[in-house]
Amino acid sequence: MTPTLDAQLNGGGDISNFGGYQISKVDTDHTSYNLGALYDIGSKTTVFVQYSEGFRPPNFDESNQAFVNLGHGYATVPNPNLKAESSHGVEAGIRHSFENVQVSLSTYENRYSDFIENKMVGVANGISLFQDTNIGEVEIYGAEFNGQWQLNDAWQLRSAIAWSRGEDKISDSPLDSVAPLSAVFSARFDSVQGNWGTETLLSFNAEQDRVSAVDRVTSDAYALIDVVGHYDFNAAANLRLGVFNLLDEKYASWNSLQGLAVTDTENIARAQAPGRNFRLSLNYEF
Repeated sequence: MTPTLDAQLNGGGDISNFGGYQISKVDTDHTSYNLGALYDIGSKTTVFVQYSEGFRPPNFDESNQAFVNLGHGYATVPNPNLKAESSHGVEAGIRHSFENVQVSLSTYENRYSDFIENKMVGVANGISLFQDTNIGEVEIYGAEFNGQWQLNDAWQLRSAIAWSRGEDKISDSPLDSVAPLSAVFSARFDSVQGNWGTETLLSFNAEQDRVSAVDRVTSDAYALIDVVGHYDFNAAANLRLGVFNLLDEKYASWNSLQGLAVTDTENIARAQAPGRNFRLSLNYEF
């Protein structure tokens, strides 16, 4: 990856007003291996295990993007010293099918070297600076559950639950970028004709109080109800309507809050999600 300076960036290749951060070329490669196995216990149950290796070079946004939003008071700055992230991990689980119910449960543990994480790295001229940095050694482990129950030809119930923990092994502290426990439950209806349907979703996100330092922001638990529907006029045209955050809950997703300082009230306020909102779309393919 060889970056080219934009004409709107000064000729010195730095962001002089925001710390003189440089851009750089990225040239790296790696071979990774994966091995998995499945075993059927009877006709309805399958157990599986997988060993996998990963390799992720920094992309353009992480290594070289220089962006300033004066209106919202933040900037992303490059990191010319950013290294590629590598990992190895193990996953194991079980899947089972009843007559009209399918469930699966899996657990995993992944270990990373030079883990790439976005962090707030300071303030310059009143602008909060965010940068992707490496963490030398990280461990992330967790479990996931998925279930589906086909009540009849029209009604279907679904659920998904995810729990994970992340540890910075260098500083022996929690990893801010790992989300707290989350769960989604839904009831879906599809018409007999197949041209329209609706789905109601209940989402739950647990509180997040495991943060890397006492001055990092935490988050409260919250629950949301969304209702979505679609109508297909024909094979080429369809209409979709959604009512999101039906109960007008005040909340901020952890993805928007993670890494912010408790004192960074402006960015915490900007991280708040919208209240009740509507989306309408018409799609036509030709």
